Amino acid sequence: MQAIFDLLMSTDARARQLGFLQAQTHGIDLEPFLVPCRQLARRLHLVYKNNQDLLAKLYNVQTAFLSHQHAQPLSTAELNRLGHLPQLDQLYLSENGLKTLPDALGNLTQLKGLYADSNYLTTLPAKIGQLRRLQKLNLMRNRLQVLPEELVDLTQLQSLNLSNNELTTLPTTLHRLQQLHTVLLPDNQLMEFPHWITQLPRLRYLNMGNNPLRHVPTFEWCQNKPLTDLWLHHTGLQILPQGLGQAKHLKALTLQQNALKDLPNDLAEIPYLSQLHLADNQFDQFPTVILECHHLRQLDLSGNPLFVLPQALSRLERLEVLKLAYTPRTNLPEVVEGLKALTSLDLRGTGLSKRHLPQQLLDQHKRGSLRIWW
Repeated sequence: MQAIFDLLMSTDARARQLGFLQAQTHGIDLEPFLVPCRQLARRLHLVYKNNQDLLAKLYNVQTAFLSHQHAQPLSTAELNRLGHLPQLDQLYLSENGLKTLPDALGNLTQLKGLYADSNYLTTLPAKIGQLRRLQKLNLMRNRLQVLPEELVDLTQLQSLNLSNNELTTLPTTLHRLQQLHTVLLPDNQLMEFPHWITQLPRLRYLNMGNNPLRHVPTFEWCQNKPLTDLWLHHTGLQILPQGLGQAKHLKALTLQQNALKDLPNDLAEIPYLSQLHLADNQFDQFPTVILECHHLRQLDLSGNPLFVLPQALSRLERLEVLKLAYTPRTNLPEVVEGLKALTSLDLRGTGLSKRHLPQQLLDQHKRGSLRIWW
């Protein structure tokens, strides 16, 4: 028992200063050690076996990692003990086999981060709306189909991750979450682009990928938004709506796995676009507007029926990564030679080999300054 005490309390001076308590409770009674631990522990990583009362006694804990290492999910009683941690501001419940979250969660009024990803949640308790200080909510990889209207009360929320669920609709009132800068909704069943997203003044990261969207609105709503990253991959897009040039801060645009054949001219109005992902679309001609994206560093055209690349591609002086995997054989050697900043070239499935490339590129590959995939 003394050895366990030493492990918990005096691994080294730095651990004590950090206030970190890691307890693997394999049926061992930790009660004798709780009194000295109460004032020490600010960060708890508890691997559940027994001693669930540990939660109720370490009332100063601010960060809790609750790991699940046995076949049965945590019981409702065990979950409700979370309500006895009034100072908690970060709670990690990932991969615990949870089907629901306890109402006692509403007692954690200091909570700023809630991570309940990779569970089996189908609904959320209405009392989640009592977490008025919550800034990050991660519910990815669950089975959520609807969300409670009470989410609108999380007025301090900055990041919302609902990836990989079964959502078909979202509350229309979420535009009131004016602090939101990250909205991640990929891999759901959303058929409509949520209008409330267009009303978020601080939006930086938006992922709507892998949803069967029937319609995407024009991008005038991007005007004056700090949007830097936009994912619309695998959404069934056949035409990219106009107005994207209003997204003056956009740096990364992901449009792969759609049915696009062309790009709007106002793409050239995005001054600092550096990543453009267009793989697995239907481009049979090179979209010339790309040549006006002078800050482009990564360009992915893999899986498109392209035959000819323009000689003017060398105008992309900052281009570092060019992906052309599984495209028909093109006039690649002459074009690529002019890309002086190129560090990565993907030619898999093109039929091109070393004998098709100029010696200059082969020398760069040999030196390691240019990686080439055949």
